[in-house]
Amino acid sequence: MCVRRSFMFPKFVVKDGELHDKDSLGLTRDVLPGLRIEKPEPPTKDELIEWLEPTEANGALWAVLAATIDNLLSRAYHEMPRGIGLVGVLAGKAADKLASDLGLMTFNTERMRRQFAQFEKAQRDHDLPISVTETEGQVQLPMSLSTWMFVPNPKNVMMTLSALQVASALTCGDWIAVDTGTDDGDYYGENEVSGLLVHYLAHWQRQDREESRSEQPAVDTLHSLRDWAEKIGEKKAPFVFNYAEQALQDLGRESAAARLVRLILKLIEDGYLKRDYGMVLADQMTGPAVVIDSENGCVGVSKQRVVEALTRRNLPVLDTVRATESLREASALRGELGSNRASWVIELDFWETQVGAVYPRSPV
Repeated sequence: MCVRRSFMFPKFVVKDGELHDKDSLGLTRDVLPGLRIEKPEPPTKDELIEWLEPTEANGALWAVLAATIDNLLSRAYHEMPRGIGLVGVLAGKAADKLASDLGLMTFNTERMRRQFAQFEKAQRDHDLPISVTETEGQVQLPMSLSTWMFVPNPKNVMMTLSALQVASALTCGDWIAVDTGTDDGDYYGENEVSGLLVHYLAHWQRQDREESRSEQPAVDTLHSLRDWAEKIGEKKAPFVFNYAEQALQDLGRESAAARLVRLILKLIEDGYLKRDYGMVLADQMTGPAVVIDSENGCVGVSKQRVVEALTRRNLPVLDTVRATESLREASALRGELGSNRASWVIELDFWETQVGAVYPRSPV
């Protein structure tokens, strides 16, 4: 779909900042996703004003749209597309709206499991993401799909995940997330989002661009979308885009050590790991899994307890050797304690930096 920074849809092409009929450029490649999109007219001021109304639902939609566009742009920068994890009702509604308006290819998790080769080919062949929906009655992902989430490879999908699954997926670096928590809101009106996506791509082509992207490209895409939409709508929308930015989780090039600590924090928040304050002992296995030692400026974490908490929830086994190396590379590892080096001793300053990033107002 992205050919030398042109964007091919089944019925038209976005090239050099303009929309062209496909046949006029001699491009005949059949692209299944996007078949529903006719060549859209540019969005009007009134249409933009509707999408800029201060609602959580609109904020969620801009976040999902930014993540989707970021994947479309990834090939132009010779980068791999990343999976888009959806947490919460509003994130799911926004993704459903995009999937319907854009005509995305859709697999439910059971079909994805049974036709995995077809699914893998589809996400390789097309730049628009595959929409993966939950199978009715399925409590958790099959292990084969859960394992696939963590294999480092292109993941051009958007799918509903639990907050813990997202935290786990973010540790491997090829996922971003839209997390709207427990917020709920109205359904969307009849205006389609296809014109927003297509004409933003044309706008992007007309801009002077750097040859490389920042460490949080999806967030940068959201900021660019905001500026473009507010200019057309002639209206500032701080509520909508502040909400979108809070929902959009792009750790970018955040270190593997930071991702690991954020995963441990999520396990604590969900009650799967016990945390206490006190002295870090030689063996953390007999007490809480996580001990915060303020006096000595460190945090003790039991490796085995972290691994057990993940595997009991059908999440792949954490590679503790690689995790240890990532902490060492980030200068976050003070040492390892206990028999067989059973516990990490993490620098408290590094730990608290991640706490502040994840919970700016309510430390864990």
